[in-house]
Amino acid sequence: MGRLRMVDTCALHDPAAAAEATGMQAEDLMPSDDLSTCTLQLAPKAGDLPVWRLNATAREVDERTRSKATPLSIGGVDVLKLNDDAGDADACGYLYPLSETEGLELRVRQRPTGQQRKDSCEVAATYLGAVARYWKNPATWSDKVTSPMLSTGAIDPCGKLDAAVEHFGRPVRFRYDGPHSCTMYPQTPAPGDPLGGLLTVTVGLDDDPTGDTSEVGSDKYEPITVAGRPGVSTVLNVGGGPAGTGTCYLTVVADDEVKVRRDLTDPAQTEAVQLIKAWSYDCDLATKAIEGLFTQR
Repeated sequence: MGRLRMVDTCALHDPAAAAEATGMQAEDLMPSDDLSTCTLQLAPKAGDLPVWRLNATAREVDERTRSKATPLSIGGVDVLKLNDDAGDADACGYLYPLSETEGLELRVRQRPTGQQRKDSCEVAATYLGAVARYWKNPATWSDKVTSPMLSTGAIDPCGKLDAAVEHFGRPVRFRYDGPHSCTMYPQTPAPGDPLGGLLTVTVGLDDDPTGDTSEVGSDKYEPITVAGRPGVSTVLNVGGGPAGTGTCYLTVVADDEVKVRRDLTDPAQTEAVQLIKAWSYDCDLATKAIEGLFTQR
């Protein structure tokens, strides 16, 4: 996942080229919550609902995806036309392979409003032809092509978890759930181990959770500090999991200086910040995992 994690997916976009391909105005460019995708939205004019949604994603590629795809050349670049959108006229996808197991995906989706005169595959091919030069040697977070630069993008979610492993006290395995997410689970599950993993940590972008720690619905959020950084914790499903502890969810603000507004055309929209999240049946285990990730900065 190392190369995929380093790709600045927003640097794969070109708003001016997208505007020309769609005939509409580029409205906002926003990384996804897990940083592996960056979405460019376009609308007929400022204030209108977006009609086009262009996603650039750094992703794993399996043999089944490759075998079902159609090889093409666009903009002098060999790509694969993905066939998993068959029958869906609102979406179209292309993949630029980086290796046998890695690739950059362009997924174009339109909102059926009657305002567009092109189909998704036409827009996708035209747009990919314009931006293909950026995809051949994709920019990384450290290249600082896009602003603001998200420093957490380079954090390895499976790295520096030694203290968490020591706290758990028995051999574990690691599984990447994506470039910015990792699950740690015991090599030999014991009765009562939570289904789906012992510990999951993710690095991403979301609303700052520390502004309001009052009770939200039936969930109570408590303020915490991990590695000197503010955050919140909550425990769900009390009575479940080993020893009836439930699941502990920790969310810690990795950087509150860099903020990204959800919608650049609407000043009232919330601002997202870089976060590290962890969930486990053991709050101490989740805390040690987040502390480990912070040592990579």
